[in-house]
Amino acid sequence: MKEYIKSIATWINTVWQYNLGRIGLILLLAIVALSFIALAVVPSDISIKWNNPKEWAYTPKLAPPDWVAFIGIQRAPHAVINVPRYSTYEEAGITYYVYRAIYNLDANDYPQNIAVVIEKLNPLVTKSAMDISLKISLTLERPDNNIVTLYSGAKQLSELVSVIQQESEYVLFTDPSTTISSIRDLVSSITGMSKIEFSQKYEPQLTAGALYIKYCFSKFSLSGNELRISPLEGTYRIQFSIAIPTKYLVELGLRGSPIESLSIIVVGDRYGYLGTDYLGRDIALGVLYGFPVGLLIGVFAATVSVFMGGVLGVVSGYYGGLVDEVIQRFVDVLGNVPLLPIMILIGAIVQQVFESPWLRLLMIVVVYIAFSWGGTAIITRTMTLSIKAEPFVEAARALGAGSARIVFRHILPNVMPYLFASLVFAVPGAILLEAGLSVLGIYHGLPTWGSILASAEEYRGVAMYAWWWVLPPGMSMALTSFTFIALGISIETIVDPRLRGR
Repeated sequence: MKEYIKSIATWINTVWQYNLGRIGLILLLAIVALSFIALAVVPSDISIKWNNPKEWAYTPKLAPPDWVAFIGIQRAPHAVINVPRYSTYEEAGITYYVYRAIYNLDANDYPQNIAVVIEKLNPLVTKSAMDISLKISLTLERPDNNIVTLYSGAKQLSELVSVIQQESEYVLFTDPSTTISSIRDLVSSITGMSKIEFSQKYEPQLTAGALYIKYCFSKFSLSGNELRISPLEGTYRIQFSIAIPTKYLVELGLRGSPIESLSIIVVGDRYGYLGTDYLGRDIALGVLYGFPVGLLIGVFAATVSVFMGGVLGVVSGYYGGLVDEVIQRFVDVLGNVPLLPIMILIGAIVQQVFESPWLRLLMIVVVYIAFSWGGTAIITRTMTLSIKAEPFVEAARALGAGSARIVFRHILPNVMPYLFASLVFAVPGAILLEAGLSVLGIYHGLPTWGSILASAEEYRGVAMYAWWWVLPPGMSMALTSFTFIALGISIETIVDPRLRGR
């Protein structure tokens, strides 16, 4: 074991002497570091959350990264505002709890929506068996001091309690009919356009695609008989209120707020470090998680297939005879079986049989290993035939060394440099195979570079302008492949001494 460790240290030192080798080693350390960061930061149930649209209900859809604002691209910011404080007042036997948040629109663009997320109720409310009706209101005060009502209605307390207990939160979005009615009044008061004319000409298109949200954040003007809108930048005040009968509060003995944790979310048009896809999924999360998964796929598949081929090749070359004949004929069969159709067939079967994404991925990797070790076995067999004729092998045999000792102590260490060179060259192939299968529709369920590119390919009409959806996973895959190729080229100097002078 000491000899193997010493040999690996020698190879690392040799690789470090070359510029390409230094780049490869530095990038490899960075990839490993990012993999550990991903395992620490990304939720353990990411595979479930990634494929559940409800988890991304209030993140922006097809939003570019936050940093596009620094290069002059005008996109509305995304804001998650935790509201720890509230005010309260009583009127006609009803107690009103009011929660306020401030949103600054600093771009010539429109947010996508507004949502109120109730995450935790007061324990007294949660345990109460009383079922009462709550009056809920959500309003938006614009920079021009006009107010738009986004939601106004009643909710049963039992509904809130049930949803929060089952799903950990209750999400309230804007109501189209209430909002459009308020916008109709607003446009009429600002421009003088009649409410009937506005209803006939503009309301049908406001409902489609949630365009009414744009009007909440717009300034209005008339050009002839046509209504013109443009983003109204400035400070917006969002107010959420919940009204509860005072009698109920007295019976319950509740003195504080019925809501312990509440957030107001303005769904903007830019998000995070790498933007979002068509479902609103955080691409940075998927790309980051792709590092440990990609490294696991590439290194595990390449290591097992290369060393499996190396050992079988050495055994084939050393023992010869029937052992050699069986192994080589098996290699010939594998070499004539087309890998890609087999992988597609196995992948389709795995999707139907296994529910766990990790089991699906494992089965795909196992099939890849089963079909990819043959080339290594052929070359190591040839190397073994040459090495076993060397004097030091004959001397070991004359001294009484057994076959196992000769294979693992004398032949395999001489083949090891080639196996390491083959290993680093094989890693990109395994990573690209997973990506290729994802693009072809063989989806294991984990967020990987391949699966992100596959979803972009599926919606390629949208992804044509959503560059942030394609470039980060593509560049991550290319960078990882380059890392191992750079290391492989440098390790070749150990395998082939004729390259050292170049």
